[in-house]
Amino acid sequence: MVEVRAKVDTGAFRSSIDRNLAEKLGLLTKERILYYRNYKSSLGKHSDRPVIGITFWVNGIKIVTAVNVADRNKLRTKFLLGRKDLGGFLVSAKK
Repeated sequence: MVEVRAKVDTGAFRSSIDRNLAEKLGLLTKERILYYRNYKSSLGKHSDRPVIGITFWVNGIKIVTAVNVADRNKLRTKFLLGRKDLGGFLVSAKK
């Protein structure tokens, strides 16, 4: 089990994991890739990202889902938690 700091992003539908972290954890094998999804960045650039099935825990709750694999090496968090995986949680913004 590996503990990873995540960013909660209610604007993102699907959760996302850093490519290097996924490779380090052995999650990016051919057998684990469910399909490829075409994503368009805010700059208009298109890219095909693998979508893999994973299981993770948030606050003691087990979540089994599919996440896209992206290059997040320049970002502070290596995992982004999208709204699809936030069912049952109350997300409140601090003022």
